[in-house]
Amino acid sequence: MSGLLRDQRGLTLIEVSLMLLASATFMAALAPSIRAVVFKAQTTAATTYMNQIVTAVNASIGTVGETGCRRFRSSGGCNGPNVSLIVTDGDMPTRCVAATGCGGGVSSWNRLVNGTTIDFLERHIVTNNPGGNPANNYPIGNWKGAYMNAPIDPDPWGNRYMLNVEYMNNFPNSVWVLSAGPDETISTIFTAVWPVAVGGDDLAVRVEQ
Repeated sequence: MSGLLRDQRGLTLIEVSLMLLASATFMAALAPSIRAVVFKAQTTAATTYMNQIVTAVNASIGTVGETGCRRFRSSGGCNGPNVSLIVTDGDMPTRCVAATGCGGGVSSWNRLVNGTTIDFLERHIVTNNPGGNPANNYPIGNWKGAYMNAPIDPDPWGNRYMLNVEYMNNFPNSVWVLSAGPDETISTIFTAVWPVAVGGDDLAVRVEQ
């Protein structure tokens, strides 16, 4: 009878503590592998999405630029002012500073949308209203969108994708679709020219010009 009672006793506090410690140790050992899997999934998703943006941008420029400008314009189709930076929805990432070892020229990525020189990508490839104003539409005969489905999402870290379209059709400068990456800090210079290495853990896909 006493043996049966011993077999049915509950776990002691020490035994529970040892089990929890073993579980915590096991999870700690797995954590780097889990982080690596998540990081790979996020970077793969971001790169895939950036390639979709590049495809849409090339399709758009190939039609609205039929008169030869191959530029994004803030008004008047090919005859309007150039757009310098186009961004998707999402938070504005931080930018590295020279003191941390990055080069200069990264601040141009971090500018607020003003509807003229800096605009939302959706207005050019999903809806035909640059600057959010129908008066700025590209010529209907040229604009053949939508070139991408809405909404255009932020990157996996909640930040916006950015395109330095100021350099469209302006060789040797390169146009990039850029994500600040997991550290959410821009480390790539705005004037980066192919095949320059992308800064930090930024992710970038080059737009063919």
